[in-house]
Amino acid sequence: MPYRKVPVFILNIAANPHDGNVYQRTLERASRIVVQARGNDYARITSPRRNERYPHIMQGQILLWTEIDLDGPWIDLDKGSEIDPDLREKISIPPNARPNFRAFDYVFDELKHQLYFEARNDLDQTVGPSVVLRVFLGILNRTVIGTEWPEIEVTLVPEKDAIERILALPRLNTIFIRVARPNPDAASPEAVARVNAKLNALHAQKLEVKIQRAAGAERITLDREYHELAEVGADNGLVKGEGSYADGTKVDLSTQDQPKKIDVNIAKGDNFFARLLSTIPGLG
Repeated sequence: MPYRKVPVFILNIAANPHDGNVYQRTLERASRIVVQARGNDYARITSPRRNERYPHIMQGQILLWTEIDLDGPWIDLDKGSEIDPDLREKISIPPNARPNFRAFDYVFDELKHQLYFEARNDLDQTVGPSVVLRVFLGILNRTVIGTEWPEIEVTLVPEKDAIERILALPRLNTIFIRVARPNPDAASPEAVARVNAKLNALHAQKLEVKIQRAAGAERITLDREYHELAEVGADNGLVKGEGSYADGTKVDLSTQDQPKKIDVNIAKGDNFFARLLSTIPGLG
């Protein structure tokens, strides 16, 4: 059976404070919200359903479509002019119908607070990781879902060496680090505990730091504390660096520019979670 290589990306979704069921309740609430994905494309997600064999796994779909102005002018391509009024009156589109529909599977691991999504579906339709990030930032925004819900930080999981690539920029001039309060049970628990302790001492939910190169210095050099802050921020916030070449040309890079990609071999009609399970150790 022929397989197609499907790029899979990961969102880290961190809720604080969080209880054992906050992610399911939040995603169920978010599934009723429609947001603008890009341009005339809009999106929502389906309500998550728990996997019977793996109860910490929830599955659903990301739905995208195109909104059109039904009351706007229509063109007659044969005439190259606006369509005749009598023909325009014959056009009837149900109010609940939308064109250019695409659907992409997602799998949410409640234990790791990570959401895996396919970037290419069975019909060879694609969606970019930055678009999916924008969708989840929109539907999980507290001003949209309600201020009674916990603060939720959504980030694209970056490549493992994303921070080192940023620190290797030529003539590193500035570094920006934003760290949201990470889940205490996230990866690198010791580093996360230290960052949480710092935020607790400051009575803060987030910490933002901008480091500027000193005049006469060759480049910024992070010490151990700020390097750790950047590492935690890569999964729970944002890290950006700006450097410059010898001719003065600026170059910048962020963790969001370097999303981690996993190639999964999927045959037409395969179960997305089953293929993920066979590719990613520890998911089940």
